[in-house]
Amino acid sequence: MGKSLQPTALGSKSFLGVLKLLRSDPLEMLRRALEEPGDILRLRAGPENLYVLKRPEHIRHVLVDNARNYEKPGRVIAPIKMILGNGLVTSDGSFWLRQRRIAQPAFHRSNIAWFANAMAAATEHMVEGWMPAMDSKRPLDIAEEMNALTVRIISETVIGTTLDDDVKRIGLSLKNANAYVHERGLSLLPVPHRLPTSKNRRFRREVAALDDIIYRIIERKRPQRPRRYADGGQGRRNGREHER
Repeated sequence: MGKSLQPTALGSKSFLGVLKLLRSDPLEMLRRALEEPGDILRLRAGPENLYVLKRPEHIRHVLVDNARNYEKPGRVIAPIKMILGNGLVTSDGSFWLRQRRIAQPAFHRSNIAWFANAMAAATEHMVEGWMPAMDSKRPLDIAEEMNALTVRIISETVIGTTLDDDVKRIGLSLKNANAYVHERGLSLLPVPHRLPTSKNRRFRREVAALDDIIYRIIERKRPQRPRRYADGGQGRRNGREHER
């Protein structure tokens, strides 16, 4: 980055810091963080320090130019692995590199334009579906709508199939599972995942529902080659590592 920068501190006056606000209203916490002076912000969140980078060159320094120097923190990634497994988003090092090479053909430059068209078409389809609600002034849950849009785009561009019959179920399961992971990731003393609490059982049901849909897709696609890339471009779902 050229020179040493002293981050601005937020929430440093108490042990919990911004943890309570981060749990209850993360968007408000980020809004306050962005209004703070300075290009780098340190957030006190219980025993952890979180850092917000505001300048593009600083973000590039961490994520691109010097990515090997920055590991994905276990306390943050471990709950996410409970949904995504040990995949591209959650892995590091040589294991990440091996998976990246497997998935790379799917993201070849020649496919990007096709992806963009598919994303635009899916977005137009979503907006058209809003018209009856807009005409009747009925409120929409934007979080659910964006979840559905994400599922539709990924299913069509990466998996090579449509999931219209499963979109609502996937969206609901992801919403509930993400809420569990968010709460767990920001808990000072998370309840062991293997204990049969109501929240743990519900989370396992949601993950099982997602697994059922994913494995049905795999079985349908197994005799086929991907419609856009036939050289191993389909990433594989890795075994999930549940927190012990």
